[in-house]
Amino acid sequence: MRSAWQFFVSQSFSSLTRRIVFLNLTGLVALVTGVLYLSQFRAGLIDARVQSLLVQSEIIAGAIAASATVETDSITIDPERLLELQTGESYGPSDEAQSGIEFPINPERVAPVLRRLVSPTKTRARIYDRDGVLILDSRNLYGRGDVLRFDLPPPDAENPGIMERGFIAMRRWFGRGDLPLYKELGPENGKGYPEVGQALGGLHASMVRVNDRGEVIVSVAVPVQRFRAVRGVLMLSTQGADIDQMVSVSYTH
Repeated sequence: MRSAWQFFVSQSFSSLTRRIVFLNLTGLVALVTGVLYLSQFRAGLIDARVQSLLVQSEIIAGAIAASATVETDSITIDPERLLELQTGESYGPSDEAQSGIEFPINPERVAPVLRRLVSPTKTRARIYDRDGVLILDSRNLYGRGDVLRFDLPPPDAENPGIMERGFIAMRRWFGRGDLPLYKELGPENGKGYPEVGQALGGLHASMVRVNDRGEVIVSVAVPVQRFRAVRGVLMLSTQGADIDQMVSVSYTH
């Protein structure tokens, strides 16, 4: 009788153990499947966002180049050289000299254009000169004639709660992968962004990074050109939670 009871108990516990193991394995498979699906979905969103930003940046860069002032440009003519000319000779700036004429990006003229074109897109725009020095930042426009403005974070952004910290840690662990960490550089260090350095060379470039909260930051940079010469760089970047919010919305729906 006792042996039969022990057998019944052992079989019951074995069946319960198998159920627990099966449920745990099922939950683990569902978790892995969900993570893989979200990773692929997010990768597709990132690629689409890069292409969208490149199109926007080309349009905005063209508008910036068109609004750049040429009032300070000048071509120097040497009167003595004119007197030395022989019959049939002409004197004027060479093609190299014409390509080297300065057409600086004037913040006073560019700021309204930048504000008008960037505000509806909810992206951050930065303009650098040919030395990689920041001229304008849509986050706090400070060109001459503009009011210096800083967007302060909400009061609870600096001290997230325990649940939020845990969510941030999980998002960073699952989502970062091999993406580089985004760092805010000083206004004199625009060339520290690889995409800005490439754009100064006349190329279109993009980068995908994550910030210290594990949020994806997508940025693109294109040259601002006038007469086929690079006069500066326009850099567009997404806000910190842009990509992650789109993933969350699609997941909840």
